[in-house]
Amino acid sequence: MKQQADRMHNIMPTAASHKRVVRVLTIIFLTSAGVSQADDSLDWCRAIDDDARRLACFDEVLANPPAQAPGLKGEIPEAGVPADPPPIEPSPKTPTPAPSTPKPSPAASQSSPPKAAEASVDQLLVDAFGAEQLPAEKRPSVMPSGELKMLEATVVKVRRSEGGSVTVTLANGQVWQQTDFFYFPVEDGDGLSVPVEIKRRIFSGYKLSPTDSRRTIAVERIR
Repeated sequence: MKQQADRMHNIMPTAASHKRVVRVLTIIFLTSAGVSQADDSLDWCRAIDDDARRLACFDEVLANPPAQAPGLKGEIPEAGVPADPPPIEPSPKTPTPAPSTPKPSPAASQSSPPKAAEASVDQLLVDAFGAEQLPAEKRPSVMPSGELKMLEATVVKVRRSEGGSVTVTLANGQVWQQTDFFYFPVEDGDGLSVPVEIKRRIFSGYKLSPTDSRRTIAVERIR
């Protein structure tokens, strides 16, 4: 009986140690990031012959389980099943810019004023041509610094006096009157449109001649 009791006493620690081994293995398998390290620790513990030291080794492994891999949160994925990828947050959509109205280039915006100024200067020169012969109240309010040497215009009306001299009206509104007695070969009529040239004379006054004729008459501006 005593020998049987001693045998049972030797068996009891071994059974308790097996229970602890099962519990350690369960915890080790639930730790996904330290499986290989746990296997090495268990192999080292199993190699101990002394029961007390072997149990102490298992207690040490149980008290200090391998560190868990970050990000797993204690979950062990099934074998062969890939972990779910992290959710993809939708990127904010970049607003489509509204079509912009093309702005005129500075060169284009600056090109108009010179043209307008040039046309204005040309008109002033035309208005001032022969204006020194007009009464002061009929002269243009603005006189340009330069002057034209010749004016190209169109006769739209001819009025002939009893003495034979003519008064011509130009398309630009100017009226010129003949000051000599040479014949002017243009008669009045509907739809009259005769191109003429008016030039400054060498000393004073002006002379008028049809563009397609050499005949010239002396004239002065009266309007």
